[in-house]
Amino acid sequence: MNTLTSSLITLANILLNARTIRVLILSTFSLYWLVLLHIPWPNNGDYGMNLPMNLLCWGVMSMLSLLVWLFLRTATVRITRTSILMLASAVLFTLPILWSPSEGLPTALPRLVGIWGGVMCYVTLLQVPLQEKETTGIFYLLAIAAVVECLISLAGIYCPAYLPFPLNNLAENYSGYAPGIFQQLNVTASFLATGLVALLFVLADARCVCYRVRAESYRLLFICVSIIVISATLVVFHSRTGWLGGLIGILCVSVMFSHPRFRVRTTRCRRLLVVLLPFAGGLLGTLLLNQPLDASLAHESSSNQRLLTLEYTLRMIGVHPWRGWGLGMFEPAFQNFMAALPFDNPSREMMQHPHNETLFIWAEGGVMALAGGLCLLWGWIVLFLRRKSLWQWAALLTTLPILLHTQVEFPLYYSVAHYFAILILMASADGELRTFQVRSSRLRWPLVFIALYGLVLSAQLFFASIVLGNFETGRLAFPESITGLHVPELMQMRYQRDLSQLHLWHFNRSGDIDELEKYAVENREWITLHMVEDAWNDQVNIMSFLQHQSEAEKLKLQAHRLMPWDDRFKP
Repeated sequence: MNTLTSSLITLANILLNARTIRVLILSTFSLYWLVLLHIPWPNNGDYGMNLPMNLLCWGVMSMLSLLVWLFLRTATVRITRTSILMLASAVLFTLPILWSPSEGLPTALPRLVGIWGGVMCYVTLLQVPLQEKETTGIFYLLAIAAVVECLISLAGIYCPAYLPFPLNNLAENYSGYAPGIFQQLNVTASFLATGLVALLFVLADARCVCYRVRAESYRLLFICVSIIVISATLVVFHSRTGWLGGLIGILCVSVMFSHPRFRVRTTRCRRLLVVLLPFAGGLLGTLLLNQPLDASLAHESSSNQRLLTLEYTLRMIGVHPWRGWGLGMFEPAFQNFMAALPFDNPSREMMQHPHNETLFIWAEGGVMALAGGLCLLWGWIVLFLRRKSLWQWAALLTTLPILLHTQVEFPLYYSVAHYFAILILMASADGELRTFQVRSSRLRWPLVFIALYGLVLSAQLFFASIVLGNFETGRLAFPESITGLHVPELMQMRYQRDLSQLHLWHFNRSGDIDELEKYAVENREWITLHMVEDAWNDQVNIMSFLQHQSEAEKLKLQAHRLMPWDDRFKP
């Protein structure tokens, strides 16, 4: 028995060596970026943990962390300066919870969990530093994922009937609007721009080749065609964010391979193709447009609304610059701030986010959260200033399309895949020789437990989200079955909202006034934090139906002040 045990232990040590762990990690990457990312799941839109694809990504990140920490054989844990700054930012983001209103915490809690989960994932990736070939492999995975999303998006534009639910409904309801698996046009565009930058880097590096001539020909053909297709799709998308990300990528690749240090890694022809191929794709996209190129990018009304939102967010910050308005409170705070202006509310839409991540964290968490954001920026700058190899430079610069997108929208809330991509690329660039060493015995098993818990929690949330998504879209055969769901705390706000909707469903079926009154009580509390026009209109109509005319008129007047663009609330 002792001989058998020792033999099994020896076999386990052989199988779970460093190389095997690398294979497991890269296999996990491949499975996610090539397959799991592109599977549509039933949902009713929204963002964050309300999207099953985001929960699936968290499950993959948890599994990755579990594999590394469970089978880590090193005596110490690698900690870099950037990872310390990320940890400091997570602490600073969390501290405002001490003085934030309790009603906003259900909204803020998933975000805080995501921040801490990202820090853990980053530290995990540092334990298995990627070599140049492995980094290029990651680039190919991101590029192929971008091409797949291109094809899904183009199918949504030209043949939406062939797409599965909910992508077909999204494409059919919004003509010419086919944002792929991410379900938001600019989010898809920044991902495509990231894939474009990855392709430009693998094209420019003349040493990144296949040994067989035929294989190399196929590789170059794939890269060139993909660059053209992605560039054309970005033009068809009318996305200024995607255009900006793509142009910055072209500039970064061109400048880097023009530097004397890296010029030997490329050729004049390849440097020329880096510019000409996206240009050819842009011309192709222009031909596919049904309007002039400048008109497709104008978005005058959208630009005016964005500038208006930024202006008044800054005014909000001026009222509470130090403590902020509270974590999870931006949505009600912004609308009530606009409604309290001494002149007419100039806003034309409800805002959950000011479309600028820096202003968002400052408005909610005050100076403390702003300091957390500056720590993140500092961590990226540390990587930028450090001497790096070619592919470490490439990994860091490929994060720019997504990072710039965070300053005009909130892509990381819509897509955890974007968040995951940034973490992978930054970890690839963070191959510091000088690292802080911590004994693994102190951290290993606590991190194993956290990763395992994260995996179980992600699975619970994912399956709950599927059921709730089917309920919200009317695809659940037995709607009452949601009452038996076990839903973790992170999704309780959504779950309680769906239970409220179930009261309304019961009333519509049976005419039971008690069910309608239960819904009215819960909906009245919900709309104080969520400025959703239909929910406010439902409350006004229900109060009128229940003969509470004075309350109905009061709600209608309040709704008009908060959402003056909606004609249903006009006096």
